[in-house]
Amino acid sequence: MRVVKKTGLVPVHTKHDTKVFGVSPTVAAKGVAEGSLFLADIPEGVETTDVAAPAPSVPLEPLEVDGVVQIPDNWEDLHYATKIALARSLLGGELPEIADKKPAEVARDIIQEEVARRAASAAE
Repeated sequence: MRVVKKTGLVPVHTKHDTKVFGVSPTVAAKGVAEGSLFLADIPEGVETTDVAAPAPSVPLEPLEVDGVVQIPDNWEDLHYATKIALARSLLGGELPEIADKKPAEVARDIIQEEVARRAASAAE
């Protein structure tokens, strides 16, 4: 994907309007994937740089195998939104609201407890 160096934006247009405008690489990648945006030609002489399409920021749904939600080994390194989605899957519903704790902290505690429970179960 080509980004204009001066602005850091990707020139795009819509299907119905060929007027070119700039968006961030993340928005451009999402719009192109959805078919709502199209990459525009960049005029000669405009400095550009190639950038890789950004990874989706939407948390991926946790993987289930035989009805058991899988907890990745690197779960502590996951984005907080992904941890929350993982904890919700483990619970089968919404996270409980706990005073003085952010949802990411509640999710971390839930995942830690499940990891410990599974380790104890495997040791038996």
